[in-house]
Amino acid sequence: AARVTASRGTLLALLLAALAAVPVAAQSQHFRQPGGPDQVRAQFLAEVAKGVEESVTRFREAIEARDPARVAGLFQEGALYSPADGASHYGHAAIREAFGVRLPGRGPLLLTRVDFSASGSLAYQFGRYFYGPGPGGDGAESGTYVLVLYQEGRVWKVRSYVERRSPA
Repeated sequence: AARVTASRGTLLALLLAALAAVPVAAQSQHFRQPGGPDQVRAQFLAEVAKGVEESVTRFREAIEARDPARVAGLFQEGALYSPADGASHYGHAAIREAFGVRLPGRGPLLLTRVDFSASGSLAYQFGRYFYGPGPGGDGAESGTYVLVLYQEGRVWKVRSYVERRSPA
């Protein structure tokens, strides 16, 4: 009986050693990426930037259409909009109302990107904004903005949009 136990112990040790070696080999092959982690990160950022740019285009188009409901629909529920005057508007209803007041006097919106980054489902963009003159020839405004977006499914929705007017 002692001899059978020793054989089982040896067999068990060999089996455990073999099992321990298999996941290590599988993991090391699974996580190898061509080009290394820098290339993988660059590809991720390029893909996110494409999705964010599509959302920014929809945002600009909704503003140029002077459609506050359409603009607000591009925000997540509970999102923040802070126009150049520093006010804070949270949620679709408040954002729709704020854009309803702001859009009639504004012309087309130009957004330039100065900085961009993303991680997981969150993206950040910083840049300069410019509203052209409105229908009456006034209302031009420029400054800096911060845009934070959150990915919902395949669509990037605005989580926060903050504008700060540049000094004259």
